[in-house]
Amino acid sequence: MLTLLVALVVCGNEDLRVPAAALAPAIEGRPVIVHLVNRDHVVSITTGPSGPRYTAKTQGGTVVATGLTLQQLRDQHPDIYRKLHPAISADASARLDIATVD
Repeated sequence: MLTLLVALVVCGNEDLRVPAAALAPAIEGRPVIVHLVNRDHVVSITTGPSGPRYTAKTQGGTVVATGLTLQQLRDQHPDIYRKLHPAISADASARLDIATVD
């Protein structure tokens, strides 16, 4: 709820919807785990044989990067990586222990 409220305050009356064409159920035959959307790009994280793969498109649908590892995304598109990095967990064992949250 707080995230939505912050998004509304930051974006004002701008349209918060992402065109359906920018989202895909599979990319290059790999199932999509999640789509992360920011003001400039839609980053789709798909399954890969040795870990997740990242594909980035502009909001207009132009493919900027496809099938990259996180390190490749960091090296080739540091601007996209900087926006993506806070939203991902590099450690699959990371979790929130509800019992310890006050």
